[in-house]
Parts: sequence; structure tokens; C-alpha cells
Amino acid sequence: MKRIVFCTELGGNYGHISGFIKLYECLVAQGFEVIFILRSLQFAQLLGEHAKCFQAPVPNFVPVRRETYSYSGLLSSMGYSDEPVFAEYLGAWRELFKSYKVDLVVADHAPTALLAAHSLGLPACAIGTGFVLPPAGGKFPPFVSGGVHTADTIDSTVLSVVNKALDSFQSSPLLSLGDIFTRSNQFLCTFPEMDHYDFRPDADYWGPLFSADMADEADWPNDSEPKIFAYLTPKVRSLTLALTALAQLPGYKLVHVPGLSAQDLADYQHLGLNIVTSPVNIKSVLAKASLIVSQGGAGLASQCMLAGVRHVMIPTQMEQKMLARKMSAQGLAYAIDPNADSPNYPAVFNRALTCPVLGKNIALMRNKYAGFVQDEQIAALVEEIVSPFFA
Repeated sequence: MKRIVFCTELGGNYGHISGFIKLYECLVAQGFEVIFILRSLQFAQLLGEHAKCFQAPVPNFVPVRRETYSYSGLLSSMGYSDEPVFAEYLGAWRELFKSYKVDLVVADHAPTALLAAHSLGLPACAIGTGFVLPPAGGKFPPFVSGGVHTADTIDSTVLSVVNKALDSFQSSPLLSLGDIFTRSNQFLCTFPEMDHYDFRPDADYWGPLFSADMADEADWPNDSEPKIFAYLTPKVRSLTLALTALAQLPGYKLVHVPGLSAQDLADYQHLGLNIVTSPVNIKSVLAKASLIVSQGGAGLASQCMLAGVRHVMIPTQMEQKMLARKMSAQGLAYAIDPNADSPNYPAVFNRALTCPVLGKNIALMRNKYAGFVQDEQIAALVEEIVSPFFA
């Protein structure tokens, strides 16, 4: 039986895990053995009780908080500028792949896993959103269009460190940092409107990966309108302000905030919100919701667009900020900066509920992608992923 390993290295919460679920089920149904190497095992149970999940390596490195202007800066911030740290880190990924006798690597936001596969001569696929698969030219483009490039010294340092580690394992060097991705089969899983970078005319857009029907269904009351769902985390600096503004909206508010303690829940009880810490079935949410509020994860954003549901994004990190900027510029969502001195949550939430332009724009997107059928997408993806290697 051929063994495929799914890897995640960066990213938080459970967006990357939920994106794997449908692919995982399809591969298992076709007779492949699938194991997971995950950045965090916190939400591994979402994959089901039979999933084989293992902890990903962690670089022996204290991250330095700095402004990162491009993907190479992100790599530098996780140890790619330190020769002994990166060599040890790459070696740890190699040892995992060897110990599990891997036949194919599928990496979602896992550049070191791709490099480890390359150094071992293992076939690999890079899969994910536009942010996860940045355009690969001579250097990575800046995160903000027209913005500052990462300093050339960082690009050259990272490339030098990577190539020295590869050389120590008798592996061919990269010609540029973009080779991290171009040496693998790439599957850009998003819509053009949601590509974190500019539209790529030469790219194949496979549509988003998500799992809409995991977890318990939302318990919506029948006699309350509008129905509003929020998925936020304590990473939102002004979380209390956001929750207070949600409480002031009309209708029924269901709020998912993972990681809240019992004391936190007690502190928010006076707001009159239904706050839950466990994941909520998004399919049941979107069937009735009038408005979604989230931090801008690509999976939930794409489901809002497919369902034609209004969306407010409160991004807390660069990947979410880029998507929020892209969606708001096209009139497909509203965005709020939670780090602003006085984020005006009430005004934005109320506009999002009533704005006719927003309603028209998302209806157009829903109609444009009405032919998107996830089961067909998954079947085609699996065929493209495995056929070059296991025909």
C-alpha cells in the first residue's frame, strides 16, 4: 500500500486541517494509506478517530518579531537565516520521512517539508492558497502590492543557508528561493478573486479546499432575524469591543471563540451572546446566516462567497490582512483593523448587514461559481496528485 503524508508547518487554528479532510477521505477510499504530520495536534481529532497524526518538527530557534515584507522574510523569521538551526530542522523533517517510509509528500504551508522531500528524492506536491504558494520568480513579491521588498541581504542569506544545508545532505542547490515550490507539483487551491497576490494568468485555479460539514450543527432559533455568526479568537486585540458590538446588533448571535476559559465565558455572559468554544458546522451556519464575522481565513471566506453570505473580516496576521484587503477592494467583504486606536465595529457591522452593493457583489460571485462542485474538485485533485507517481 502506498503511503502519502500530509504536512503542515505554518498557520494556526484548524483551517489547514479542515482543508485536508475531503482529500484524505478520497485517498483512503482509493486504497492509499495517509498519515499526517501537523504543526499542532490540538485539532487533530477533527480528522477522525482513525487518522494517524504526528507532531511536526519544531526549529530550535527563538523567533524574532520583525516586520516581514515578503515570504523570504517569513522564512527568515522561522530560522532560515541561521545555518546550524536550519540544518538541524531540515534534518528532522528528513528523518521523519525516512522513518515513516513515505512514498509521496503533500505539503500545505510546509516549505521545509518540500525541501526535505527534494533532498531525499521523494515526489512532492505543494497545495494551498495563494499565500501558501507565492508567485515564484527571481524573488518572492512583496506582501503588499507596490510595497517594500524584503532586503536583498535576507533573500541571499536565506538562499545561502538553505543551499548549505542541502549540500550537507548531498542534494542539488536551489537556483532561487522560488525553487522551494517549483520543484514540486503545485495546486493553487483558491479562486482568482481570492488570490492573496495579483491574478496569475498562467495559473490553474482549482478552487478552495474546505470542510463545511464537520462538527456539531448550529442551533439557530426559528423566530429570530437576522442570524449572525462570528468565528473569532483571543488573537483579536480588541476582542471585547468586537463582542460588545456584536451584542448590539439585532437578531440572534452565535459566536465561536476557541480557547476561552470558563472565567472568560462567565465574563462575557452579560452580553447575551451564545458563545461556544467547540467548532461549529459551517454548512448549517451558512444555510441561515445573514452575516459572518471572522478573522479572514480563506476557507470560511470562500464558503461565504459560494453561499452568497455577507462577510466582515477582522484580520490579525499577514495572510488574513492580504485576503481582507483583496476582498474589500473588490466589494466582496468589509474589513476592520483590530489594532486601530478605535476600531468602529458597530458602524461596520451595521453597514455590512444592510449595504445593497455588498449584497449585489456577493450574489454575483455566488452565481459565477454556482457550478463549483466540491466532490468533482476533490476527485480531479486526487487524480492529478497521485497519477504522475502511482499510475
